[in-house]
Amino acid sequence: MNRRLGVLAALVLFVSLAGCSALPVWDEGGTDTTPEADGATPTPTATPTPTGESSDSVPSADPDAEPGEGPADATYPDGYGPGGVTDAGTAATTHLDALAGYDGYIFSYDSLIQEGEANTTFTYQQIVDRDDERAYVIQDTGEASQVSYFEDDRVYIRVESGDEVRYNDSGRAYNMSEFSGIQFVGPLLANVEYGDATVHETDQGTFYSYASENVTDPGAILRSDVEESEIDSFETSIVIDERGTIRRAAFVVESDRTVSVQMGFGEINDTSVDRPDWFEQANDS
Repeated sequence: MNRRLGVLAALVLFVSLAGCSALPVWDEGGTDTTPEADGATPTPTATPTPTGESSDSVPSADPDAEPGEGPADATYPDGYGPGGVTDAGTAATTHLDALAGYDGYIFSYDSLIQEGEANTTFTYQQIVDRDDERAYVIQDTGEASQVSYFEDDRVYIRVESGDEVRYNDSGRAYNMSEFSGIQFVGPLLANVEYGDATVHETDQGTFYSYASENVTDPGAILRSDVEESEIDSFETSIVIDERGTIRRAAFVVESDRTVSVQMGFGEINDTSVDRPDWFEQANDS
């Protein structure tokens, strides 16, 4: 596939709304037209910036971590145990049930594809206010950004690409369970064998981290028909809180390119979503 067309195809998939599939990060190689990895990511207009409790106490997801001790006497969330994920379906349900008990949260997904001198970045964010049943979905490739605001079974959209800004709105039936990040974190439950747990006691409660021992289906995570022979290494890690929320997740793939992905849930119970200042422009489109 032409590199330019590949990145544009990724963008089309990336700006799908909340029910989209996880990004096909493997097939889209780097391009020298995208920002460097340390470049600033544009911030879409009217993106909420909630201030809440620090997430510094939540352990990082480290794909290179050594296995923990897997204490058998610890109390693990449903779907997990001393030796890893015991049931992927149960673990996913536990995550969804935990999110349903929160007033709000932010889910973030950041990926970087490095190939030679070229870097490609994607940023995806869900900002969720379950109390008021409102949400933002933000996508940013560095070249273009889209902000989607959800309210009363309708979505209001602002797209910015270069100097061009466009607005749109349409009917969009949805429920708050769509804003769960499960399409991104779920494949890391079902397609990875993890080592023993490391248990972290913090001022924000107990966390359980797991690092991979074997990725059983790389294509399911990368959303691609990738040949395993193409991959030199594939490491993943997840961090679970005591309610079963997947608070952190990460993976790194090494081959002719390096794919690095970080995911996380933050601002738990401390997020509100208000109408953006461009609401009327989208509503009148």
